[in-house]
Amino acid sequence: EFGSQVRALASADVGDSDGDRARATSDSPVSVASLLASVDVAPDPISAGQAGRVSVLVSNPTAEPVNDVVVDVRIPKHLNTVYDAQLSSGGACPGTSCTEGERASWAVGTLQAGESRTVSLPPVVASAAVNGTLIPFEAEVNATDEVPVLSSATTATRTK
Repeated sequence: EFGSQVRALASADVGDSDGDRARATSDSPVSVASLLASVDVAPDPISAGQAGRVSVLVSNPTAEPVNDVVVDVRIPKHLNTVYDAQLSSGGACPGTSCTEGERASWAVGTLQAGESRTVSLPPVVASAAVNGTLIPFEAEVNATDEVPVLSSATTATRTK
């Protein structure tokens, strides 16, 4: 039922041919999400000094509109500074730029029933990033008329 409590178990397991592995698992009570989020990173893998594209697709699969939708993407280690002007329409950083640990944020507004929108940023991998470095991207979707953190999604790329 919408808004009820459930337990969510999420696990990601990323590895390469050298046997290097990264694993993250989360098991926590959450509310049933009325919004869905997915994160895509390209290219994957990515080279140090190369610009990439991080896209977050947020969707409202419900029969009702969801108001005041906000998408946040945490800026991970191993990236150059991301500036407001680089973010897709509606995106902003605290101040005029985002650095490690800060969140780029988009005020999406109202998502009608069945509607989807995409926000994006073009991060550049720091030239000092060592080959094989795992760079995770985490997005959270919130709305003021719902339970905080309606949905979240995480993906990662590795440097080559």
